[in-house]
Amino acid sequence: MMMDYYAEFLFLMLFMFAFSILFYIIYVFCMFRLGRKFGIGSFWGYAVPIYNLYLINQCAGLPTNYLFLLLIPGVGPLIWGTMAYGKIAERLGKDYWIFGLGTALVGIPFFIMAFDKSMPVNSGINQVPLPPNPGPNLAVTPPLSTVPDPRFTGSTAFLVGSSGMYQGAVIPIPAEGVVIGRDPQIANIIISEESVSKSHVRISLHPQSFDTVIVEDLGSTHGTYYLEGPHLQWSKIQGPKPFSSLTPAQLRIGSTEEIFEIKFVM
Repeated sequence: MMMDYYAEFLFLMLFMFAFSILFYIIYVFCMFRLGRKFGIGSFWGYAVPIYNLYLINQCAGLPTNYLFLLLIPGVGPLIWGTMAYGKIAERLGKDYWIFGLGTALVGIPFFIMAFDKSMPVNSGINQVPLPPNPGPNLAVTPPLSTVPDPRFTGSTAFLVGSSGMYQGAVIPIPAEGVVIGRDPQIANIIISEESVSKSHVRISLHPQSFDTVIVEDLGSTHGTYYLEGPHLQWSKIQGPKPFSSLTPAQLRIGSTEEIFEIKFVM
C-alpha cells in the first residue's frame, strides 16, 4: 500500500511538472507573438524569466523604472500588469481598461491580443503622412536624419530611400512585411514603372530574429538586386535572402533608380 501511495504521488508530481512546463511554453509563445507585433524580442528572450517582463515593458513603451512596481507585494504586479497590458492594448487600437485590467485579473485578453490580427495603430501601412506622389497604400515618414524609435513605430527594421521617388523616406517594415510593386491593389509601396512587376518583392522581418529581414523576389520580370558590405557589384536575389544588422545592405528594384537602404534600430 505504501509503495502504491508513493507511486501515485510521484506520478502526480511528474504530471504537475509537465503541465507547468507546457503552460509556461504556451505563455512564452503568446508573449513572443505579442512582442512580434512591435518588433521587440525573440522567442528565447521571452523564455527567460524576469527578462520577459522587461520586454513586455518595452512593448508598452513604459519607462524601465516602472518594473520596480513588481517588487511591491500583492498590489504591485496588478498595477504594473494593468498599465503595461493596457498601454499595449491602446497601441493596438483596443480599450485600455478592458484589456489592461482584464489581463492583470483573468488573463484572457492577453491571449486575444496575442492571437488576433491587430497591429500597432501608429505603424500600420496606412497610418503615416505620405510624401509627394506616393502610392495610395504607402506608409512612410517625411525625410529624417535618423530612423525612428522602434517603441513608437512598431518595427526594428526600416527601408530608407536612397534614390528615386522615395529618396529620404523612412518606411517601417512591420512583422507581416511589405510588398513593393506596380499594382496598388497588391503592393504597399507603389513604383509605377514598366520594369517593376505588379508584385515585385516582399520584405519582412525574420520570424525569430528582429535584427534580420528577409527579402524575397516574387518572380519579377526584371529582378531585385542587392549591394551588401564591401561588394561593389549589384547581385541578383535568388530565393529568400536574409539581411542582418551586422552588414549594411541596399536594394535596387528592377532596372529603376529606386534604391532602398535597410537599416535597423535595436
